[in-house]
Amino acid sequence: MSGWKTHLTAGVAAGGVAALALNGLGLQSLAAAVLGALLPDADHHKTKAFKAVLVVIGATAFALAKTAFPNTIEGVGISLAVGLAAAAIAAWLKPAHRGVTHSLAFCAAFALALWLLTHSPSTVASGGIAFATHLVLDRELKAF
Repeated sequence: MSGWKTHLTAGVAAGGVAALALNGLGLQSLAAAVLGALLPDADHHKTKAFKAVLVVIGATAFALAKTAFPNTIEGVGISLAVGLAAAAIAAWLKPAHRGVTHSLAFCAAFALALWLLTHSPSTVASGGIAFATHLVLDRELKAF
């Protein structure tokens, strides 16, 4: 079992080498490597990745709700409640640790998401290889 520092170091190193090999080492590919190295642990309640995912879900739900309600104290209160509820539901529904987020299928979905967002081979390679490095370090090379 590896800690987040080991996952981060190994993932960024492996992802950085992949991006370098494709002549695409830059901030975007390094950010993808950081995300890929840590994202598999978003399914464990004690990790920074899990907490960050909850913050993003809550903030997104708040922002979406904010557009639906008037800019009043009541509207902001309702939007805040929606954001908090979304984060709570996400925490409750989280998958089992080392479940789907520790699979090659999730790694492929992550790489596909990177491609759809960036259309950058070096970013996809950097993030995907960093993600796969996490799985190798955890000895979790399952398909699903």
